[in-house]
Amino acid sequence: MCVTTRRFNRSAAKGEFGCDCAALVPLAPPPSSARHCPWRADYCRPGGSSPPRPEAPGDARTIHHDVPGADEDPHNAWYVKTGIKGAASGPLAGRTIAVKDRITVAGIPMMNGSGLLDGFVAPADATDVHRVLEAGGEIVGRTNCEYFCLSGGSHSGRHGPTHNPHRRGYSAGGSSSGSAVVVVTGEADMALGADQAGSIRVPASFCGRRGLRPGRR
Repeated sequence: MCVTTRRFNRSAAKGEFGCDCAALVPLAPPPSSARHCPWRADYCRPGGSSPPRPEAPGDARTIHHDVPGADEDPHNAWYVKTGIKGAASGPLAGRTIAVKDRITVAGIPMMNGSGLLDGFVAPADATDVHRVLEAGGEIVGRTNCEYFCLSGGSHSGRHGPTHNPHRRGYSAGGSSSGSAVVVVTGEADMALGADQAGSIRVPASFCGRRGLRPGRR
């Protein structure tokens, strides 16, 4: 199997594909601003009913998190690590799940890859996080992503480049960069991402794993 990767190279003038399927691409600074898109519900249960909205964090859930250092996170895949246990039983019982840094987890900082959101703490779980916990999964952390998820590389996030797990210095793809990496390295059994233009499929292909972009009928 040939894994497509891109090498971080600030001096490269343009990308060129070689026999090892690697493309040299320059690291570009993140954009200075991003257009705001209002949130809207885009998910419904069968029959058209609204999904259950999880409650804000309370005394029932004690949340601890930490930012891993370079020795613990050599690929720069994590934003924060945590340990939020789900239900005692269910189809995901015993499974560890990482969450992309654009999906809210109650009580855990979220930046969406941008310093503009530094200090923001999500007030409630996203529906998919709620479903994971309801199914018995354990949320083990939040993974780095591209600046407002606006890149297919892995170089524009607030915390610096996320490295390909097969070869350091090469791109892991984006924008769900960290989510793909932690699955490959075995730090999580699964990871949540988000995909509107390849943001799950691109890092999955760059890192040599399968990425599922769910649809809705």
